[in-house]
Amino acid sequence: MRPQVFYKYREDSSRTGEIITKGMVWLATAEGLNDPLECRTGKIPDEWKRKSIREMENAQMGGFVMSAMPALKGKQSFYSLSPRATKRWFQGLKRLKTRKEKYAKIRSFLKDHGRDISRPAELFEKFENQLSQAGIFSLSECPDNELMWAHYASSHIGLALGFRAVPGSKLASREHTMQVVYAKEKPTFKEGFINQVSMITAPDGGLRSEQKIGFNDPTFRAAFSTKPPAWSYEKEWRYVEETGGSFPWPGPIATLVFGFKMPNMRRKHYANLVLRSAPNAVEFFEIARSGDNSSFVMAPWRGSVPRRS
Repeated sequence: MRPQVFYKYREDSSRTGEIITKGMVWLATAEGLNDPLECRTGKIPDEWKRKSIREMENAQMGGFVMSAMPALKGKQSFYSLSPRATKRWFQGLKRLKTRKEKYAKIRSFLKDHGRDISRPAELFEKFENQLSQAGIFSLSECPDNELMWAHYASSHIGLALGFRAVPGSKLASREHTMQVVYAKEKPTFKEGFINQVSMITAPDGGLRSEQKIGFNDPTFRAAFSTKPPAWSYEKEWRYVEETGGSFPWPGPIATLVFGFKMPNMRRKHYANLVLRSAPNAVEFFEIARSGDNSSFVMAPWRGSVPRRS
């Protein structure tokens, strides 16, 4: 089930305070994550890759021919060519023996006319770069995990910010927030992918098409939401964007959980920050020992909750 509240474990620091007061969070790229094996795919099968590249090149060639049809029917010019010149050009194209030669001739023609179409072969070369640029904000569905408090909240001295997945928020969006899958096998392309094409202005002033694997592609998404089984205790979810950097809260802060060892003065400090910054009601909790002292549990904060100013 999808959680209603996602928790971010944090140390007691000025940066944590800024998350609250500025209403912004930092999405790290792959280099900033704590596992160097993340944001990787398995080896892409060479045969499948060649087949995909050929299909994309064929689509480009087909689109080129379709755009020339009015000129070939004598109705209008085609770029700088008259209908008659267009027919001669395509007759020359037809005489070429190999598909590779034909594709190169079409690319050359378009480039001479200010259009530089993308190279499908580069799509897979750029894929690793796409993964490395994606922004990731790691969260957990679990607010009372002892290891998480030890690793990410300064050995229980820090806190956990609880962001609520309200309708319309990034946390409520399946496109932007996904559950981490813990598996040994890396995801890989097997049956195709979502290809995203955009037009950009080239340095020489012409137009250039640029291809990349779409942000919604299942394998692309699986690449940055798959981790080795050793991390499964984190019960992680990830808020993601196409690039890293600073973004608004993915949902409102609705819960604040104080670490077991956080001093009461610091608890009051963060409670005041939240009450001044959050436009909505916020609940306050603390981590306490279980009745039999065998684990930690989240319990209502026993301290005095400041009044909202």
